[in-house]
Amino acid sequence: DLSKAKYILVLAILCLTALVAQTGSQYKFTQAGNFPGAYYTTPLGVSVTHIVGWYATSGANNAYIQTGASFINAAPPGSITSYLTAINRGGVAVGGYCPKGCNLEAGAHGYTYDLKSGKIRNVDFPLTGAATDLTDLLYQVDC
Repeated sequence: DLSKAKYILVLAILCLTALVAQTGSQYKFTQAGNFPGAYYTTPLGVSVTHIVGWYATSGANNAYIQTGASFINAAPPGSITSYLTAINRGGVAVGGYCPKGCNLEAGAHGYTYDLKSGKIRNVDFPLTGAATDLTDLLYQVDC
């Protein structure tokens, strides 16, 4: 049964070719970069297409979103420090921020940043200084 062996060989080659083509195009990695003008950049979360975190300049620590080699500042107005810890596939990032006078280590307020619209929404958890818990909760709801 030489024809049966040829059929199986051709089928195996087609399956392997499809597998290699699918695997090669499925993932594209972007190196975490340094926010322009920052002396320190810390990535905290990733999605398939974005990296989020915070960066430090001489004047502030602010949240950012990186897409490819492009960066945007995603800090809420009036914050003295902010960070983003996660971003879902819909482009909604979550994090925390501090206005003047709050605990910089914990973040006093939670917020979401919608990458598509640029809209920031404050989300305060019922407990003081619980922005991190809120961030974890919001990220689990992958909207």
